[in-house]
Formats: sequence, C-alpha cells, structure tokens
Amino acid sequence: FGGGNGGACGQYWWTNALYINNLYPTESADMCIVWSWYLANDMQFFIIALIVVALYTKVHKAVGWVLTGLLLVGCTIANAVITYDNSLTVAIFEQIGGKSSFDLVYDKPWTRIGPYAVGMLVGLSILEGRVKLDKWSSVGRAGTHLFIFALGVFLVFMPWTANKEDSWKWPTWANVMFLMADRSLWAVTLGWLVLCCLQGYAPCSNWILSWKAWAPLARMTYLAYLVHPVIMFIVFANMKGQEYYTEVVQLFLYFLGCWCATYLVAWVMTLLIEMPIANLEKILVEGIAENVGMQEKKKTTAEERDGEEETRAGDLKTGSRSASSRESE
Repeated sequence: FGGGNGGACGQYWWTNALYINNLYPTESADMCIVWSWYLANDMQFFIIALIVVALYTKVHKAVGWVLTGLLLVGCTIANAVITYDNSLTVAIFEQIGGKSSFDLVYDKPWTRIGPYAVGMLVGLSILEGRVKLDKWSSVGRAGTHLFIFALGVFLVFMPWTANKEDSWKWPTWANVMFLMADRSLWAVTLGWLVLCCLQGYAPCSNWILSWKAWAPLARMTYLAYLVHPVIMFIVFANMKGQEYYTEVVQLFLYFLGCWCATYLVAWVMTLLIEMPIANLEKILVEGIAENVGMQEKKKTTAEERDGEEETRAGDLKTGSRSASSRESE
C-alpha cells in the first residue's frame, strides 16, 4: 500500500506510528499507506490546537486569537508562494509529469492548517458568544446566506472550467488567488452553517445533520477511511476490460458498491479491533485514575491524621502549662 514503492511499509512504517508520514519520506512514492497523510495532519493540528488553547486559557484570550489568525495567514501565504514558484494550476492533468502537487502542497501541514484554523476561530467565537445572529437584521442574515451559498458553489464548480474538455486557460494570478485560499474559504462556508444550526437559523440542515442514523456510521468513519482505497483497488483491479466512466448510472453503481463494501468491512473491523481496544483503553485509564485517586485519598487522610495528632499534642502541651501554672499559684 505504498505510493509506488512495494517496500515502503517495511521501511517507513514507523513514520505512520509517529504521525510524521506527511513530512518524511518527502515523496508520496515512498509513503506507507499513502492516504494516511491526513491522519498525520490531524494529529499535528490537534497538538498545535492544544498549545493555542493552553495559551488562550492560561495567558490571555487575545494570544489565542492572534496565534490562530497567524496560522491562517501563514497557511494562505505558504500556498500562494508554493503555487507561484512551482507553477501549480487548478487544471489537474496539466501537472502530470512534473513535480507532484501532492508532495508540494496537498499533504503538508503548513498548506493544510488553514481550514483547521478557521474551525478554531469559529469555535472561539461560539465559546465567547461573539456572533449573535438574533441581533442581525433579517436582510443581513438572508444576504449572508446567499453570499455563503454562492461562495460554496463557486469553490466547487469553478475548477471545472479548467478541467473540462474545452477548458479555460487560467492565468498565473488566477491560479494563485484560487489555490491560496480555496480550502480555507470552504471551511468558512461550513463554519457559517455550524453557527446557523447552533442558533436555530438553519432548521432543515440541522434536522438532516442531527439525524440519528448518522451516529453508527460516524463511529465507523475512521476505519472506513483507512480501508476504502483497498476496497476500490480490489474492485477495479478485478475488472477484465477497460472501463469508461461516462455514464452517470454506472458511476453511481460503482460508488454505491464501494461505499457499502467499505462500511461492511469497517463494521467488522470495528467490532473485532477498534471497540475491544477502546474498551481495554477505557479500563486501563479508569484503573490508573482510580489508583491515583486512592493515593491522593490516602495522602489526604494521612495529612489529616497528622494534623489531628499535632492538634492533640498542642492541646496536651497547653493543658500541661495550665496545670503547672495552677500548682505554682
């Protein structure tokens, strides 16, 4: 499951264990389980977020806001510079044969943390109650809804113009402007949806996203993410002839088949692997917490006992002094 090198996992498995496989090895052809680059990014962003939250709570709230904003700005600048220096384009097929955009920007944390930073900013806004949509006018809310919807449509469908059969030739400045901020702007559209759902201004979306049927599927997404390329490889490697993906019905059937097979395998692996390990982890953590609690309790009890003994000793000394005073009188 390497990017091209059959011995990738035998040589670089430890980078996956340390969540640095998006940084080393530097080329996707040498990566073990190529698609796990996202897991490395996610862990790295989580660690960065912990540091930011610690500074936000222990030092000053402004520090958290500034650092998160700097992460977003830095990501945008990094995307712009790398896109310009390497002549990357929105047209996917133009990049075949050159330096892979996957190795340059697709899996790197400094070009991927932008959407995560947007999510952190939305979270801080919710925590502090900075955005109160009930204070907005109806026109303001409706206008923002339309703008965010238009932005989402633009981000999804605009790249098609550079990838269709009679494609447009995007100038350099257009490629840089789009690729420097497209993922962060998509996160903005999702952030607005979250705010609206939380404050009751997107009831239909909230009803769909809160549907209880998503819960069991959500518990299997981690394993589904890990196994789905394997399922797709098995399906397409067993085809006996050339496939042409031009029919919508055919594409839908391929998608549905791979999706069902993926979640079936993920369900089995969840029952046999993930849940048992999660239960063992829970027992271990609870045992450690219980031992720590018992030790703290013993320590507290010992301190209280020592305090009581000191009090009694003080009372005895006071009583002895009083008796001595009376005898002298």
